Amino acid sequence: MGGRIDLDSELGRGSRFSFVVQMPIGNALLHKQAAEEDVDLAGLRVLVADDNQVNRMVARAMLERQGCEVTTANDGYEAVMAWKKDEFDIILMDWHMPNLDGVGATLQIRDQEDEGSHIPIIGATANNTVEAKQACREAGMDDYIAKPMRLKRLIEICAQWAPAATRKQRQTG
Repeated sequence: MGGRIDLDSELGRGSRFSFVVQMPIGNALLHKQAAEEDVDLAGLRVLVADDNQVNRMVARAMLERQGCEVTTANDGYEAVMAWKKDEFDIILMDWHMPNLDGVGATLQIRDQEDEGSHIPIIGATANNTVEAKQACREAGMDDYIAKPMRLKRLIEICAQWAPAATRKQRQTG
């Protein structure tokens, strides 16, 4: 992020940690990155399940800027209930959540899906390893995205798993 971390420590007195990061003003970075993308996700219905409010807000903002219709859930239990109530094209499912985690929620959804139907579930976790990706797939998730989510990767993964009817390529001029 173009920042730095500093440490000032004195024996017997304690330590002081500080950090500086460069953050874009407003949503300038989102607009810049969105303008570079060539995938149109307008109308894509996405359920974002994450127990962290900031993560939900960031994912919602990124997706809504792409024209997606976003619903959020605070945990796996709410995600399953939202999935039963509404129709979604994709679910972004945090791996670690209270009450019912992403694995448990995915297993419940897979168990309750009608025969022949399948909603893409994308696992989201800060554990960015090959093992984590494999664990997501073993749990019935279709793919995996590392947190913090990057706009370009989020767009790519949504475009990859979006139903063909909602996946449109913009014509370049």
